[in-house]
Amino acid sequence: SWVSIHHGGGVGMGRAIHAGQVSVADGTELAARKLARVLSNDPGMGVIRHVDAGYDRADEVAAERGVRVPMREDGDARGDDRGAADAWGDGDGGRSDGPEGSA
Repeated sequence: SWVSIHHGGGVGMGRAIHAGQVSVADGTELAARKLARVLSNDPGMGVIRHVDAGYDRADEVAAERGVRVPMREDGDARGDDRGAADAWGDGDGGRSDGPEGSA
């Protein structure tokens, strides 16, 4: 397996960095264990990000699937009620591109 870090292309007007991992499924028990982790952790991180952004359905899915959401364990570690994606403070839960919807 390997990890790659590369330029985001057209995403974010060239200001994005992407990372990816390739896993080899060679039929061994070790590969099976690694694949099981990858195929549960990657989607789980998506659920966590959406919970943090304030999506109720993501909260439901996390509870249904037993996804641990660290920022919910001891309350909000940021000390306020906004999700991380609402750092602009515009109250939209990060659903726009920034202040007044600008990029």
